[in-house]
Amino acid sequence: MTENDKTKAITADPFIAEIEGRGFVAGPSHDEILFVRRQVDIDSRIRRRYIGLPISGIPVLRRQLSSNPTPLNEYCGYINADGLAEIVIRPLRNTPPSVLFSTEHTEEPWDCIHDDSPLEVFATDDGMVPHPIHVGDPESGICLEISPPSPCGILFGIASATIPRITHYSGFGVTLKIDGLAEEESQQRQAQIRALADSFLYELSVRNGIYLEPVPALKLTSTRRREFGGTVGEVRFPKTRIDPQVAQIYSSAERAVSNPSLAYLSYYQVLEFYFPYAVRRHAIRSIRRELRDPQFQDSDKGIMRIISAAEGGSRATEGEQISTLLEDAVREGNLVEFFQREGYEHHFSKRGPISGVEHIILKNASKPLVRQVADRVYQLRNRIVHAKDDPKYDNLKFLLPRGLESDSLGPDLDLVRTLATEVITDSQLQS
Repeated sequence: MTENDKTKAITADPFIAEIEGRGFVAGPSHDEILFVRRQVDIDSRIRRRYIGLPISGIPVLRRQLSSNPTPLNEYCGYINADGLAEIVIRPLRNTPPSVLFSTEHTEEPWDCIHDDSPLEVFATDDGMVPHPIHVGDPESGICLEISPPSPCGILFGIASATIPRITHYSGFGVTLKIDGLAEEESQQRQAQIRALADSFLYELSVRNGIYLEPVPALKLTSTRRREFGGTVGEVRFPKTRIDPQVAQIYSSAERAVSNPSLAYLSYYQVLEFYFPYAVRRHAIRSIRRELRDPQFQDSDKGIMRIISAAEGGSRATEGEQISTLLEDAVREGNLVEFFQREGYEHHFSKRGPISGVEHIILKNASKPLVRQVADRVYQLRNRIVHAKDDPKYDNLKFLLPRGLESDSLGPDLDLVRTLATEVITDSQLQS
């Protein structure tokens, strides 16, 4: 049977319908089958790419699907009914294949079931498979392995990710396989997978100098930027005078696209830079108001009022300082326009994905919009920065760098970025 005949046979097979029933688009292309996650499952703004699995891998994929694999909640990968999970991982630094697949990483031998029945991987046409990193715990019977992905790992992992094609091995990169998971409730299993992956990848980093991280699952939201107010095609000679420190912080935020928490804190640092200027300007205005009061008298009481106005800034909390800055520097009309953007009303409402922060209500008669924004920005900053064991912030839930909330920070990043540019623009009036 020719490769073309094999492709036609697979296309007519109910197997393709089964794959599509699991949330994928699938179809033949020459000597391979193409897969991609259905658009309805992920943000329409995320560019996806088809992954081609050679037909030689289809029999293994068919066998793996009989174990009822389901997608993981947090990572690109799956877990099946037999207690096997597979997670797509990527290098944090330039980690060459020779480091990943070295026999030096082999642990002391023990009677592992995978000695006679190795975990599935996708083999190249020449049948070669590199030596995996494989370790196990005799007490629990759990094994961990870093090796090329299995066909099921390609389907549920690589085809569901937005990572570029990694050339470590066969163009499919590598996966972390966890086998021997106990039969538990789904949420407990997912927590166990996360704990094992975190511990293993941490020790690979600090003990072995191998720097890897799991690829997060795609969510219904994205941290992709949507430039507020649009962009201008014409390039001009610069007119904005910007402090070198602010320029460096702002540039760091723009580069941290893959780390939304870090990007958020960098934009917040831009605001922090201008806190002293805003507080000082507010204090000067308060003192001038006292001095120009027709009833002002050169008395102890009058002098104390001036001192009180001058000291007000030095006693202001950080939350009060950001409120002072935004009330003075941000145009409310721009804020209203910002929150009227498509999809943002839900994100910033009570039903939005970020908990423990101020909800934005445009027509709030009891609290000005700028004050709502200041409180939200400061509260979100605290959720990112403060450790969970700090009693001062017991009522705040720590915002992890990976997870559903972190993946949903896109609109809040747009907001704090907009505030940063507004404040920088306002600073031009004082230069």
